[in-house]
Amino acid sequence: MKVIEKLKTLIDMARMKYAHTDNKQEFENPQADMSTEHSEKDNTGNVADTKEPRVSKDNKNADENKTVNKVETKTNKESHTGQKIKKEESNKEYLKLEPISEYAKTFRDHCIQERKRISTGWLNFDKLLSGGLSNELYIMAAETSTGKSAYMMAMAESIAASGSADVIYFALEMGRDEFIARGISAISFRHHKNDESADLVTTKDVLYWSFDEKSHDFVRVPYEHYSIYSDEYFASYGENLFIKEAGTDGLTVRKIANCAAAWKREHKERPVVVFVDYLQIIRADPEDRSQSDRKTKMDMIVTTLKALASQIGMPVFTVSSVSRASYNGPINTQCFKESGDTEYTGGILLGWNWCGVTDQSDANERNREKKRCADRGYRIMKLEVMKFRNGERDSAAYFKYYPAYNSFEEITNTEADRYLKEQVKLKKTF
Repeated sequence: MKVIEKLKTLIDMARMKYAHTDNKQEFENPQADMSTEHSEKDNTGNVADTKEPRVSKDNKNADENKTVNKVETKTNKESHTGQKIKKEESNKEYLKLEPISEYAKTFRDHCIQERKRISTGWLNFDKLLSGGLSNELYIMAAETSTGKSAYMMAMAESIAASGSADVIYFALEMGRDEFIARGISAISFRHHKNDESADLVTTKDVLYWSFDEKSHDFVRVPYEHYSIYSDEYFASYGENLFIKEAGTDGLTVRKIANCAAAWKREHKERPVVVFVDYLQIIRADPEDRSQSDRKTKMDMIVTTLKALASQIGMPVFTVSSVSRASYNGPINTQCFKESGDTEYTGGILLGWNWCGVTDQSDANERNREKKRCADRGYRIMKLEVMKFRNGERDSAAYFKYYPAYNSFEEITNTEADRYLKEQVKLKKTF
């Protein structure tokens, strides 16, 4: 036993020596001539005390190596057993159950604490959502190029301008310059609605060149032409709006959740709303092999965003494009791309329809409505609540959307009904 104890001590010393080294290290065995007493059975089956015979130096080292291996194996087993016990204890703690009466005080505190209402910026939509945004995951399904990103941006800017919450906008599809240019365009449109002498500025005016027929050359609109709108943009949203670009590597849902959770920890007293534009562009986590297929990736993304909203405590609003198989018909809960858990995990599901176009199956009628919209400069959009566990579903808010200026005006259901009836009359004339 003395040999085993001594070798065990040497092993412990060696482990301490190489604790900070990644490479596997070996230590030299002691060369001292050692002999031990041991008990063995004789031919009669009785136990007899005998002295260990002397062996050569090489054989002795071999025996010592075997003993070392046995000790190391025993030590590893003990370590593994200890980890297993700790894990079981951790699981017991995690699965610990308490009667609901223990939660009474916490629930009361939640009910009586003063909470700011976070308005979307549109009265009718706030009514549909029972007052505005809460700590839920909102998923808006929409076809491509129907203004879904423009709508989310307008809502984010409205919240930032009100000061009711900080806004973190994960812009996975566009950069900050385009985001700001769209905001400047919307501000110019609002000014022009109040004063027709105010200059109108489009997103293209801010970002790109245009061909001038007089000079027969491409020109840029000078910054001075819209600087007043730019100043208003940063004055209105600058302190409360945070735009996070995807960068060259993209953003995984884990990075998005960690960023938002860290902000929440550092600003405990300040509400925050998270916008993610949009679901399908979130990058698969390279460290998670289970995200190798698109459906599993979407399940992980939606589940994580749901936990961010309900467990960490913040409204999370995102959009999802729909599969092309769902085009040419009204948006419904079956339209989500790689829906997986999306339909079930999303707290509030919304459908974004371009009236007369995305809800229309007749291709000729869709094209005629697109032309009418282009001529008048706006579209009628319907935002329908398709799933709301604690509220009213199958209800909708309507908007006039001016795509050239990224601007939205909420209209009443009466106005929307009048428009839809006119649409039916026009359809009958063809």
